[in-house]
Amino acid sequence: MSPEQQQIQELKQQVQTLTDFMMSFDSAATVPPITQETIKRVASATLNSLSDVDAPNPSNGQVLKYNGTQWTAQSDNT
Repeated sequence: MSPEQQQIQELKQQVQTLTDFMMSFDSAATVPPITQETIKRVASATLNSLSDVDAPNPSNGQVLKYNGTQWTAQSDNT
């Protein structure tokens, strides 16, 4: 086998290995379909429904900042 043929063979093996990896990843990491019920749940969620967010009455110009234990609405001083 010539050096060029050897390189092509090695490249084919690398591509096959990558293809096998991607196929196994894809079949193991499937994403469930998005249903109307899922969209409704997400659309009706509020920041305060999250356990680590405390922003009951944010004001115009405030941003969420993490204070070490939770996210709070604070002025943006940057």
